[in-house]
Amino acid sequence: MLTETAIFQQVDEFAEGKLIGNDPALSYALKNSAKNGLPPISVSATQGKFLMMQAKLIGAKRILEVGTLGGYSSIWLARSLPADGKLISCEFNPAFADVARDNIRNANVSAQVDIRTGPALDTIVTLDDNFDFVFIDADKNNSPVYLTEAIKRTRKGAIIVVDNTVQNAQRFLDPTEDSPNVIGNRQVYDLLQKHEAAGDLIATHQQCATGKGSDAFVYAIRT
Repeated sequence: MLTETAIFQQVDEFAEGKLIGNDPALSYALKNSAKNGLPPISVSATQGKFLMMQAKLIGAKRILEVGTLGGYSSIWLARSLPADGKLISCEFNPAFADVARDNIRNANVSAQVDIRTGPALDTIVTLDDNFDFVFIDADKNNSPVYLTEAIKRTRKGAIIVVDNTVQNAQRFLDPTEDSPNVIGNRQVYDLLQKHEAAGDLIATHQQCATGKGSDAFVYAIRT
């Protein structure tokens, strides 16, 4: 009997075979990241393609990514950009950033990607306010801070996506759970509710299931 997670993985593999196919640059990024000891927590291929499609749909030219890891989602997002577009990606770990730069170089999108190392907030507060798309996928305890700063730095019509906002549904819903990641994720929903009431954005939540289990992301449009 297959576990639920194994079934999710098989569904992912089926969809990727039909809709992604063989992509040497993405395969290299995953293998190179694993070889260098990065944790296997990148978005799935279909999620990466979803991000790329959303950025392309709005004609994004300036993208902010919080949490580079091995650059897998960076490659997807960079593929949405025109030749003069730019993705600024924030990565705390310099070793991870080096692996990401190699993966991005191999994918031939280095011209579109600028990886900034160090605490993400230190980078974000120096940036201007005209981003078209923001993807937040870093330390969940700080997701509310990143979301707050992203809202300040996006134009009307921009899209903001925050990944892994549930991670473990039982822990997320447990009122006695007080781990920093769970608290941070709950605060993301509080912030979205507050800003939607203020007319700053409209937002929704989407549960998802992958080979890593069930989770969710939130999706907001600046108004």
